[in-house]
Amino acid sequence: MWISLGCLVGLPLLAIAVIRLFFFEQWIQLKLDWYTSQGRSDRALPLVKAQFQRLRGSEGEDHIATNAARYSLGQIQYENGLKEDGRAMVDKATEFFTRYQGPKDALFAIYLMNLGLAQRAIDRGDQAIESLQMVLSIQRNKSPLNVDEVARTLLNLGAMLEEAGRQNEAVKILEESLQIRVSKYGQNSVEVAKVKLNLAEALIGLEKWTEAERNLRQAIEVLKIFPTQDLGNAYDTYARLMEAQDRLTEAEPMREASTTALQRALGERSVDVAKQMEKQAALLGRLNRYTEQGLYEKKATEIREALKCTVS
Repeated sequence: MWISLGCLVGLPLLAIAVIRLFFFEQWIQLKLDWYTSQGRSDRALPLVKAQFQRLRGSEGEDHIATNAARYSLGQIQYENGLKEDGRAMVDKATEFFTRYQGPKDALFAIYLMNLGLAQRAIDRGDQAIESLQMVLSIQRNKSPLNVDEVARTLLNLGAMLEEAGRQNEAVKILEESLQIRVSKYGQNSVEVAKVKLNLAEALIGLEKWTEAERNLRQAIEVLKIFPTQDLGNAYDTYARLMEAQDRLTEAEPMREASTTALQRALGERSVDVAKQMEKQAALLGRLNRYTEQGLYEKKATEIREALKCTVS
């Protein structure tokens, strides 16, 4: 049977249309996850705003997907200066998930994990820890056990416990995550380096300087091969370790390396870059270099103001 050229041309277009129709939300979510991981709030914001309004219209206010979009939007708003609006959005989503009566399945665990990260971002640490503990319980009771999921949740939970000042609990949780990832990926893997970075944070809080520095050196050696935001975070933690020991002149190049790595990974206009510049300014103030301190403060303020205009 002969098929006309017009039909042949139309078939790929039809396939694309079908894919977009049935997988549109999944495609949008993939783009959102990518922009978020790259710190590109300017690109993520219009997508998440549109997604939230679309889901409100199609699914209603009281739907799990709508509330997932709500906390995503709230997190972006909060991190970029619209703190009241952002916190209100995440708090409303938290209230929904607290009374949720649907199945506590793998999809629910993913939503709850991301809610915990949003709660962490708006400084609701206790809520974030509760959310992650629930996720961990769901994952541990799943058969077959997905060790990658468990290790990822342990990593996030350990980071949240460290931020809450519960360093001993954090070390225990992170060591479990480390054991899983070493077994699966090997000592010199990026996956293991990320855990060592967070473990170093907890060890700094316990003033275990030598152990913390050893983990940081090992993490940086691996992360330098694939420079990403994690490398910038590793230099930031190394600077914090040195500042905690009053090794201020050694901390300065680490702050500079962190800023450079974050700029390369996230671009010049990023919240994380602004935060790092503020830390660099504070360090310069401790070194009595006030002119340079003022320059970094000004740069950080300019970035934050530009981002505030983007998300408003």
